[in-house]
Amino acid sequence: MARKYDNKNILTPAERKRQSKEKKRYPGGAAIPKNLPESYNSSISENKQCFGCKFNHKGFCTNWKAPIKIEYVCNSWASPSSTSLRLQTEQYGTISLKDNIDTTFSEFAKPPIDEDIEQFFQIYREIFYDIPKRGTQSHTTLVEDGKDYIEDYVDPKDTTITALLNKVEALQEQIQEEFSTQSHPFYPDGSILHIPYVEIGIMQNGKYRKIKWSTWLTWSDANPNFKKEDGSKKSISDIAYIFENNSAISTIPKGEEIRTINDFNDYNIEAPSDILNFNKIKNSIDQQRLDLAEIEILRQLLDTKETTVGNNDQPDQPAPRDRTSYSRG
Repeated sequence: MARKYDNKNILTPAERKRQSKEKKRYPGGAAIPKNLPESYNSSISENKQCFGCKFNHKGFCTNWKAPIKIEYVCNSWASPSSTSLRLQTEQYGTISLKDNIDTTFSEFAKPPIDEDIEQFFQIYREIFYDIPKRGTQSHTTLVEDGKDYIEDYVDPKDTTITALLNKVEALQEQIQEEFSTQSHPFYPDGSILHIPYVEIGIMQNGKYRKIKWSTWLTWSDANPNFKKEDGSKKSISDIAYIFENNSAISTIPKGEEIRTINDFNDYNIEAPSDILNFNKIKNSIDQQRLDLAEIEILRQLLDTKETTVGNNDQPDQPAPRDRTSYSRG
């Protein structure tokens, strides 16, 4: 509990002397200036009055800097021809010493530390809006000093931004993975497409790659997926989509032609033109000072994006094949 100190009834000698001077008045009730000393009183001696003091200048004492009455005098009186100044000291006897000097001990101990902290925060709240936002003595300085004092301090805003950046990277990887494994909605990767006596090809990453006929024969003869249980080769109608003409195949995106066996593994996945540059987004976030409202908006946007991507996890089912344009055995 904070201590309370009551000093209302304790007067210092100087305070007592001041109050004594306030009580002194001229006959008639006019107040005697406080600058004049205790020894200032009326004098019956004409030879020693303020009238003849060297400090008197037209009724104003240049020594005590106060107006005076010429029939009064104080212990600092000096004749106009005197070149010395007599210093007066007040002396006290044993009894009067106790009446004029405070000889009691006062408490010099510091108040408890909790009183200092409470007083500090009370002052801080009163002048809060008067403290500059930035500068040597500002709110910014208080915040930075507090963060330096707290070991391993982590700003909650930085934690939220880091989590958002991790989510952006995860979405980037998810989108990239889905794009790299994209396939045609009707003809899955690995499907063989054939126009009798015209051409044959295979679907890879959603694109149709025409195969040189001699390379097809070599590759199909060595492929166990094209063999029957007895080891004989399946017919082309058992392993391929058969088309009557090029009208359907012409609408499928084309890849590089396969001329040799090694060309089966030689294909590039083109980067999509409509996917944002996530590295640019990441760098932009790193350089921005986001407030909590902006962080929340960005979090909601990423949640929406994540939901949209998640709903596309299931591949589209192939549409029923139109057997009027092609047939499979």
